[in-house]
Amino acid sequence: MKPTTIIFIVLFLSSKFVSATVRNVPSTYASIAAALSAADPGDTILVDQGTYNENIVWPSKNDLKLISTTGPSNTIINGNGNGSVIRMNFYGTSVTIDTNTVIDGFQITGGYLNSPLSLGAGIYLQGSSPLIMNLEIHDNIMSSVDSGMGGGICCRWYSSPVIANCVIRNNSITADIWAEGGGIYMGNGSNVTVRNSDIIENVVLCDREVGGGGISISENSLTSIFKCNVLRNSTDGTSSFGSGIFVKSLSTIDSCLIEGNNSFGRNLHYGAGIYVNSGVTISNSKISGNSQFGTSPSPYGTTTFYGAGIACRGGTGYHTNIRNCKIEFNKMIPDSISGSIMKGAGISTDYSEINMRNSIVAGNSMEGNSLHTYKGSGIYGSGGIFSVYHSTIADNYVNNDSANLSNAISVYNSTLHMYNSISWNPDCKFEFDSLTYMHPAMINSDVRNIIPSGGNISADPLFIGANDYHLSSLSPCLGAGFFYFFLIIDLDGFPRPMPAGTNPDMGPYENDQPVGVNNFEKDNQSSVFPNPVDAESLISLHDLNDRIVQVEIYNGLGQLEMAKSGLSSNTYNLNSANLKSGVYFYQLRTRSGKSLNGKFIID
Repeated sequence: MKPTTIIFIVLFLSSKFVSATVRNVPSTYASIAAALSAADPGDTILVDQGTYNENIVWPSKNDLKLISTTGPSNTIINGNGNGSVIRMNFYGTSVTIDTNTVIDGFQITGGYLNSPLSLGAGIYLQGSSPLIMNLEIHDNIMSSVDSGMGGGICCRWYSSPVIANCVIRNNSITADIWAEGGGIYMGNGSNVTVRNSDIIENVVLCDREVGGGGISISENSLTSIFKCNVLRNSTDGTSSFGSGIFVKSLSTIDSCLIEGNNSFGRNLHYGAGIYVNSGVTISNSKISGNSQFGTSPSPYGTTTFYGAGIACRGGTGYHTNIRNCKIEFNKMIPDSISGSIMKGAGISTDYSEINMRNSIVAGNSMEGNSLHTYKGSGIYGSGGIFSVYHSTIADNYVNNDSANLSNAISVYNSTLHMYNSISWNPDCKFEFDSLTYMHPAMINSDVRNIIPSGGNISADPLFIGANDYHLSSLSPCLGAGFFYFFLIIDLDGFPRPMPAGTNPDMGPYENDQPVGVNNFEKDNQSSVFPNPVDAESLISLHDLNDRIVQVEIYNGLGQLEMAKSGLSSNTYNLNSANLKSGVYFYQLRTRSGKSLNGKFIID
């Protein structure tokens, strides 16, 4: 070939890749599938509002951007009951689909699968890792005589997408043998990131075992779930695992709300909020108001309930780390006839190690009558080690016709470590089961009905009020902690101890807060992450549809340090370059008219 010919080819290829094309639907292409088929890598497919009745099989091309012009409220891709709405199946091929491939701003609905193995009624990914953002994935359905996985999204065989700012709701799976991941399923080496998304009211039904009404993280899948709401999902089967989130692989759950998820099981219940069968870190999250319901009467005679809030089950080497969390108001509600066994309404563990720091386990309950067996209305452990640092276990109870049937903490053939913590559950018979069954190591903790010794006390901790576990100024827990086991930041994000140079307080909160704290009650509608802050820290609204219009930053004395208005974003970058080390408060004004507050620390 002549040199001039080589130069011509090089120039042609260069121009081809730098001149990406915008392809418009429906003005130029009648369908999304036609535009994708015609597109070259780097092209953008812009889709005008409307409903597109399509079942899209993604072409063998990376770096395509499928974007709606008006967002998900007006742009719908409807599978019309004819299979998955969108399929990317490139496992075992030479095609690479990474986050340069984007799907942005659609409703994904109307997917329907009824094959023996049904996978991804809304979106199916196999060997594919796109960026999926600003989608509403809803009302996709699976019905299988065998198994179903991923009603909304299914990620298999090394698919590692980023799922951001999505709402995944009201998807359902019905199967005869196994059903998993009503909202999202990850498995077979898929390392998925889910952030700033709502996983709501998804349902999984099966005659046998079910798992992950909201999210299922299966074997060999490393997943990060960040700033997500996992709400009102449900599982219904012979055995139910993780109605909110089902975890079988090393993962992180951070800054999430897992609330109102329901487990309906006829034999076994594990974790209406979260079920863990691997190593996982749960941090800065609230696991609240999740419930387990028994069938009346149970066809199996006895139904066993484990961990309405969090249930951990594993073996040697399985570690669950709980950091800065609230596990509250979770319930076990058996049938009224059969004799059920209830273990750990807040947290349960079977042969796993749990390390809990700066957390609260409170107001969890077991319902029923004297026919049932009650073990640990707050915490239950069998085998392994349960370590508790600067935490409070309080006001857990049994609500039935025979009062005080349960102890707050039931630990069998296990070791309980409790450091600088509080266990105060007046509506329970005792705080602990017989010490014959456990090997407690308690240091500088406040425990009801024990004989004080070794820095431990047994006195009313004098919390501020109902469901508020801050310590009053008269609390005997103030300054009663031990320095060796203390944590440098409390649950509110304040430095510990306060004042500096003193002994820390027991429990997750330090009492002596800076001047001005009372003017800034922390809300549950915004958050800062990471905290202590760094260059990447953001203040984020939990309502993805709202916007920040004004930010004010105050120091620990309540003095205004900076203010900015004219904003219109769901997040605000905390530029801390001009702020000294210390505790700060923020006040937000939002487009919807809300006034929101929070706290952060600069270290």
